[in-house]
Amino acid sequence: MPAYKDANQVLADVHDDSANALRVLTSGSPAPTTTVLRSSTTGAGAVAITTAFAKKMRVRTITGKASGAVVEALTITLDSLTGAAYDALLQEVSAGWTDFFFQPDGELILEAGDELVLACANSGGATYGIEVIAEEAS
Repeated sequence: MPAYKDANQVLADVHDDSANALRVLTSGSPAPTTTVLRSSTTGAGAVAITTAFAKKMRVRTITGKASGAVVEALTITLDSLTGAAYDALLQEVSAGWTDFFFQPDGELILEAGDELVLACANSGGATYGIEVIAEEAS
């Protein structure tokens, strides 16, 4: 991901995935601020991550790395607030993954209450780290 060059776009590094807190940082100027969520999750068991966006958000990237090949595929699914009829599989990372990078082809805007669900059995117990980066959309 390219570095943010505008002083008003400051990356908020949030490591408390259970809260998925949003934090607004300003550079001291009257220009509008950008809210960025950087949520990092690690583990060695099943991947079962659901975001908790409290605002309308634009998904930028989702990245992951595992200590060894993960036997099962990992899915990234949109869980729509509108209901199950609108849920959609966004990406399936093939079984045997050790690294992945997901960036939407176009803009992926989620309304407050829409969530991303990342799931993988990870029966081999590989240690993984997954990071979701999104920014507040107006």
